[in-house]
Amino acid sequence: MRGWLRRARRNAEELRCLGVQAVVALDPDVLPATDRGDLLAHAVEALVAAAVAADRRFGHGPREVWARIALLTHGQMPEPRPAG
Repeated sequence: MRGWLRRARRNAEELRCLGVQAVVALDPDVLPATDRGDLLAHAVEALVAAAVAADRRFGHGPREVWARIALLTHGQMPEPRPAG
């Protein structure tokens, strides 16, 4: 989990931009309106909004939010899995 967080934090700005761009292209109405203060939190929120927008637009493919995010980010943001 720590490795996942480290990679996600290192790429948070890129991931945030990717999420925001996808939301704007798919459904700007679901664009997050507030900044979370933490760049990774903002990135995750933008990516979740993009996954919701993709579901609204296309309605097919993986239904799980993290599966859509993994597709959108080309695996840069895979589903976090607890160690064990």
